[in-house]
Amino acid sequence: MSAEANVSDQLLRPNGPIKAIAVVAVPPLTNPARQEVIAHITQGLLRVGCAVVKHEPPAALPLEDGLRYDPMKDYRALLDHVVAHVPTRPLWAVGYGEGAYLALHAGAKHRKVQVLLGIATPAETLDFSTMKRSKKPKFLIHGERDEVCTLKGLRRFYGQLSEPRDVAIIDSADHAFDGHASEIADAIEELLGDFDIAAYRNWPHEA
Repeated sequence: MSAEANVSDQLLRPNGPIKAIAVVAVPPLTNPARQEVIAHITQGLLRVGCAVVKHEPPAALPLEDGLRYDPMKDYRALLDHVVAHVPTRPLWAVGYGEGAYLALHAGAKHRKVQVLLGIATPAETLDFSTMKRSKKPKFLIHGERDEVCTLKGLRRFYGQLSEPRDVAIIDSADHAFDGHASEIADAIEELLGDFDIAAYRNWPHEA
């Protein structure tokens, strides 16, 4: 979804009351495995009461537009767009793979985002210092055998995060969660199913 799209048309809604809107940063869906991961992330978020809107990079852009395209700026604009159209709901910034960089960096700084969730976060290859400084609730889901960010690297990164924080490790899963994608939804429900957003309404937000 682009920042110019109609939020209500693109929003996936849970069966019950909406407790938050999750803005999911999706990496380029170049293979079916990534599509399956995003499907299970969406399922997990819906299960815990989130409405979901996806930030997807353009499939193709003319060369000149492609050179100007800034995914971070676009994701931030989408956060602002959602706030403008649904101002009464808290936001969760969620991302998978390289999408986690967009979501966790922009979400840590956005005043309306109250929860940060990274799945297969590439903490060994990209700079997540903004998230490290954030006081917002932070959650990570990671594969035990992730080849982009090793489990050792993920644990080192997790150790640098301030409370509140939590992490779920999916046994034997690689970066693509091959054969384990359905476990992502279960992990989201385990981490965030009982999360009380009301307890964080007055949480100190970074500008």
